[in-house]
Amino acid sequence: MKTYVIAAAAACALLAAPAVASAETNWYADIGYTSVNVEELDANLGLGQIRVGALFTPNLGIEGELALGLSDDTVDFLGTPVKVEMTSLAAGYVVLNWPVSDRIDIFMRAGYATFEVEADAGGGAVSESGSDSAVGFGVKGFFTENDGVRADWTNYGGTDSFSIAYVRRF
Repeated sequence: MKTYVIAAAAACALLAAPAVASAETNWYADIGYTSVNVEELDANLGLGQIRVGALFTPNLGIEGELALGLSDDTVDFLGTPVKVEMTSLAAGYVVLNWPVSDRIDIFMRAGYATFEVEADAGGGAVSESGSDSAVGFGVKGFFTENDGVRADWTNYGGTDSFSIAYVRRF
């Protein structure tokens, strides 16, 4: 799966090269909250996230994401309470964008993410890092020409997340 996502991202980047050379790049950034649902642990973790993106055409761009842990969850593991926290997440995406109107965009994104998770059970802590493919979709709605709200769903190798953010076009 990872190989296909990376190959698709590379193909999109190569196809976009002529458009990048001839078009004006439209930058955006957002700041918001992400809720990650880790089904295997029955844990809901919260992250504060920042994203920066560039649309090379109205329909194709790239996006980077950095998120840091804000809230943890306590799960039961064999009768022992274990505090679980996602301490960080970093990802890069190729973005396909569909402007529905001047104020509404629908988008899909595919890329690769790395993350770090910590678990603490009564003084014994373990930290684990990993990486996986990431795919998602969402919508951006603008209440002014440049200011808006973004909502999206992303799946990180089988783990779902939902985000809401303030977004600013530059």
